[in-house]
Amino acid sequence: MRVKTDRNDACGIAQLVRLGWLKAVHVKAPKAPETVVEALLRVCEALLEELHALDRKLLETARADPVVRTQ
Repeated sequence: MRVKTDRNDACGIAQLVRLGWLKAVHVKAPKAPETVVEALLRVCEALLEELHALDRKLLETARADPVVRTQ
């Protein structure tokens, strides 16, 4: 086995490409994941707002119920 170096690795990969073992693939633009993350953060923020609203309603309902208040 040859000594493992970056140069030997590059030669091995080049040989695999020449033999047809590796195919070209599409690489997404670096900005693509940023757009997705921003959208997910907006969704997360909206869900948290809804959760807080539901929590407030639940507390209001519990405070208005005499059975719950005595517990």
